[in-house]
Amino acid sequence: MLTVGEISAEKGVKKSGFLTIVDKEGFSVEIPVILINGMKPGPVLWINAGIHGAEYSGIEAAIRISTDITPQKLSGALIILPIVNIAGFFSRSIYICPIDNKNLNRVFPGKKDGSLSEIIAYTLIEEIAPKVSYLIDLHGGDMVEALYPFVAIKKTGEKDVDTTAEDLAIYYGIKTVIEITEDAVGWTGEGTLFATMAKRGVPALLAEAGGVGQLDETSVSMHYNGLINVMKYLGMLEAAPTKPEGHEFFNDFIWLYSSHQGIFYAKVKAGDKVTVGQPVGEVRDYFGRILETIASPVEGRVLFLVSSPATKENGLVMGIGKASNKA
Repeated sequence: MLTVGEISAEKGVKKSGFLTIVDKEGFSVEIPVILINGMKPGPVLWINAGIHGAEYSGIEAAIRISTDITPQKLSGALIILPIVNIAGFFSRSIYICPIDNKNLNRVFPGKKDGSLSEIIAYTLIEEIAPKVSYLIDLHGGDMVEALYPFVAIKKTGEKDVDTTAEDLAIYYGIKTVIEITEDAVGWTGEGTLFATMAKRGVPALLAEAGGVGQLDETSVSMHYNGLINVMKYLGMLEAAPTKPEGHEFFNDFIWLYSSHQGIFYAKVKAGDKVTVGQPVGEVRDYFGRILETIASPVEGRVLFLVSSPATKENGLVMGIGKASNKA
């Protein structure tokens, strides 16, 4: 029996329903859940999407997997959450849950008595995490982010966990791979679902494709095909997986911020390669005067940039993958 909340699926059964979460103020959300319990034994894969409610390609890929995979095809089980931040989805919120104005993917492992986002995170970790063998968390450039597709893993120092996570990254098929270590000077993944699961000993993958509020078929297919190939690699589907080649590796993820409030003008595009000291954007005031020129501190590739020109002081403007020597 596979159970999440009040939803249960016996062997050979697919079930769907809602995981209801209520905060201390009485606000409640119903998170859709699909359980697919295969006919044959195997691992349990958690497919998560919609932690950020405006990242549509991952949401759609999770829904398609939930409709296309039957228990008869499956060895093991799938736990699929296609839209975790359901309040953010319907309010078209950028990054946050509008009920508590917190970024759900910065509060894991959550708090039992916290705000709604913290309770959601806590519930997922307590209710789902102990039951799964692997996690794939689907993302893809929020409403105001242009993005170059990439996957990321969090290195833990546990050889088996790290090696398997690397395999998930390779077999997912997106060729840009970030391997975040504990000594990373840029983004560390702190508070995210995938890093939290890695620290708990569960091989976990963050997968990013899509962006700027679009539901585009190319990005949906990247996620869908990646999920299918990973399930083949894990032995959950009968066919042999394809092992993609030609990956590009990054060993750090540097996020750049504006030190002024104003209007941001990017000088690069998502996917562009950059060098140390190269100007990548500037911030101007309302009269067109340059307040700040932003330069890349590393050699690497622009993996995302904010597509909206409106920029607050200390506002995030782009993320650059730092080039690695790994082949």
